[in-house]
Amino acid sequence: MQWVVWKNGGKEIGPRQLSSMRVEGKPFFQRQYLDLILLLFGGVVLWDLTTESSVVNDRIDQVVNVNPLLVFAPAMFLAVAILISLRVLPPLARLVSYGSVRHGPVWTHLVSVSFARVPITYSWPTVVLGMAAGTAVLSATVAATLEQSAIDQSGYEVGADLRISPVNLNSGPRTKILAEIRSIDGVGGVSTGLRTIGGIRDGGQGTPFEFLAVEADEFAEIGAFRSDYATVPIDAQLMTLSAGGRSGLPPLVVPASASRVGLRMNSDIAYRFIQASMRLLDANGRSWSVDLCPLSYSGWQVRMGEVPPVAARPMEIVGLVFFEQTNDEIGTPVRIWVDDLMYDESPAGPAIGPEVELVDPVILESFDDPDSWRPLSSSLGVDTEVRGFEDSGSTGTAGPAGRGLLIELGIGTNRGVRGVIRSDSASIPALFSATALEENDLAIGDATVLHVFGQSVPAQIVGVVDNFPTLDPAGGGFVVTDAGQLWRYVSMSSFNSAGFLAEVFIDLEDSRGGPENTETVARVSSAIGGLHAVASREELRERSVISPLAIAGWRGASIVTATLAVVVGLLGFLTFAPMRPSGDRFNFGVLTALGERRRGLMIVSLVEQLVVVLAGVAAGVGAGLVMARLAVGAASQTVSSLNSLPPIAFSTDWTYLIGFVVLLIVVAVVIVVYDVISIRRMDIAAIVRTP
Repeated sequence: MQWVVWKNGGKEIGPRQLSSMRVEGKPFFQRQYLDLILLLFGGVVLWDLTTESSVVNDRIDQVVNVNPLLVFAPAMFLAVAILISLRVLPPLARLVSYGSVRHGPVWTHLVSVSFARVPITYSWPTVVLGMAAGTAVLSATVAATLEQSAIDQSGYEVGADLRISPVNLNSGPRTKILAEIRSIDGVGGVSTGLRTIGGIRDGGQGTPFEFLAVEADEFAEIGAFRSDYATVPIDAQLMTLSAGGRSGLPPLVVPASASRVGLRMNSDIAYRFIQASMRLLDANGRSWSVDLCPLSYSGWQVRMGEVPPVAARPMEIVGLVFFEQTNDEIGTPVRIWVDDLMYDESPAGPAIGPEVELVDPVILESFDDPDSWRPLSSSLGVDTEVRGFEDSGSTGTAGPAGRGLLIELGIGTNRGVRGVIRSDSASIPALFSATALEENDLAIGDATVLHVFGQSVPAQIVGVVDNFPTLDPAGGGFVVTDAGQLWRYVSMSSFNSAGFLAEVFIDLEDSRGGPENTETVARVSSAIGGLHAVASREELRERSVISPLAIAGWRGASIVTATLAVVVGLLGFLTFAPMRPSGDRFNFGVLTALGERRRGLMIVSLVEQLVVVLAGVAAGVGAGLVMARLAVGAASQTVSSLNSLPPIAFSTDWTYLIGFVVLLIVVAVVIVVYDVISIRRMDIAAIVRTP
């Protein structure tokens, strides 16, 4: 559009206006399609960098080299983003102009026509702003991401502020060491950890997985979690594990005065190779076995066994066990009737007999509610059945009085162990990793059998997580359960002598280094005693797989580059201000003479600047974020095909970019105010007569 000026009765166009309003042709790089060629080359570079397992390569001479493509990739991607935006902007502006020429406001048409006719005038400030914003975002993203990743990696490896192993936890969560650690000043929380390699079904012959049992309610408070480890927050899922483990059944407590415990029992066969016993947990959580003699006799008998005198009182009856020595974990099927769990205070007496004389026997359990007793799992799953029975015709001290418990032992054993456990739930709740669910073809809500610590434990899948501290989601994945519930199940066998890795997770009230922190760690180590290793989250952060020098270097680089970017961007924008088409007062004068309101002229000035700022900043931010991902990979990967855990979560310190944008807006407002003042003082008659 050219302005036509009437002067001295004739039509004349001033030479300066004629030159300034000349339609600009395509720039050289667009006429030769160099921007499209650069885009194609950039796509190949991006494909090469993203398909490699690492941007760091190991040579035969053990010299580590960074992929040379990463050296010029940031600048190339910034250039591609800016150049493509310059090719897209004019056609887009023409579309807006065509759409607003008849129906839109005048200022929309004027701005879009300017961008379509003189794209080169707007290209260089857009390029400057894009390079400035992209550089600031790149450096700020890399610095913030590396620093946060160092914290995340140390927390993931340790799990809490401290992780100590091995620790003698032969009494499970009730071990006295845990209570002693909790009483130390400076300790905020403690959770036990039982770790092993487990499997699913059929004696654990499926894909192996990592297994960890923690005190769910404690670990929910002290664990080093991140919001992207699971769809549902992990601490909330751990509280579900803890809530699922709170039994509503009152414990069957054997008082301190009891000397013997036993029951009335009958079996359908006499088989001396099956040994009956009762499992007890003492006050310290240690498992004890009370021998009730082999099944050498059939018929109703009273079987009594002595309470271990060294066990900490009071004791709790947790289950009934029947052991048979087998080579292939296949046992003999037996039907067993049980009635009246009892104890007495007699110092001695026969262990078994149809009419064993008891001194004031006390009935602890008459099995009126058989649903409180659950079968133990085996290598074949759950093939033992438990239900109640009633035989009103039997009388006498050896026969069942009313209701009792019928146990039908299946052929599957758990290292020779079969039996029942007292619990109001048939399984323990468990969290599975996504890979563990996929490898074992399971889903949330499914019931399965875990083979851990040489035992088969029934489990109910109540949640899924992608990552969990100290566990690797690769391979077969991992499973997490509550240690308290697991302990009740595995204590039904000789778990105290089983080999397993026990550890302790500790939260410090002040996790930062210092003399008080060092003293607290020393007191904790003294309480545990023996040889053990202490992993500190703070120490691991300082020597993370991400070099502290890299973090410090990028942090310093982000400050320098962001400052330079802000300065260069502001200078470029200030240089653009007097050269912009809307800054020509001749145009404004002609438009005013043609009837355009001054408010519309101010909108033209404001929109013109906003489009330049938004286009440049958006292109720079997008390119900067893409290149930051590749740069972080170069700084965090040290060996080919090796990725850190947890996966890097990208974060950007938006302070520099926000400050940059705010300064640009301030400059734009100042320019608009200047335009407003100029428009108000504009002498239209003098302007339109100027050749």
